[in-house]
Amino acid sequence: MRITIKNTVNGEVLSKEFIVKVQYDKTKPIVKLEKDQYGRAVFTVWQERITTVSCHEYDPEKTSSRTIYTGTTTCDYHDAKHYSKKLGKQIAWLNCVNELLSNGVVTDEEADALDMIELDATAFELDMASKKLKKID
Repeated sequence: MRITIKNTVNGEVLSKEFIVKVQYDKTKPIVKLEKDQYGRAVFTVWQERITTVSCHEYDPEKTSSRTIYTGTTTCDYHDAKHYSKKLGKQIAWLNCVNELLSNGVVTDEEADALDMIELDATAFELDMASKKLKKID
């Protein structure tokens, strides 16, 4: 998915483009060994879901090198009833935006606007001058 941020500086329109990818994985099987009340071994095996959102700034002139910023979240098996893919994707996206902000790629105002995006379309266009978000399906 593509996110375009447009800023107007001294009458000139500047834009930044970001490519965002969402990936769902599972952890390696986790095994827990316990003894029951009769001394028998009880094995419990489960996997947890990991949601990763990666983002990089798109510049057609710089194709040889780029910095990828990622945000991840893990669904603990105890939280499975309250945890959905949508919630995991949103938490991972917020972590990715915080990573962009801490590295100075986006400003505070842009980060606040990026927090509003739910990653449910093919492309987004964010106009910082008019504070409008346009979703392109």
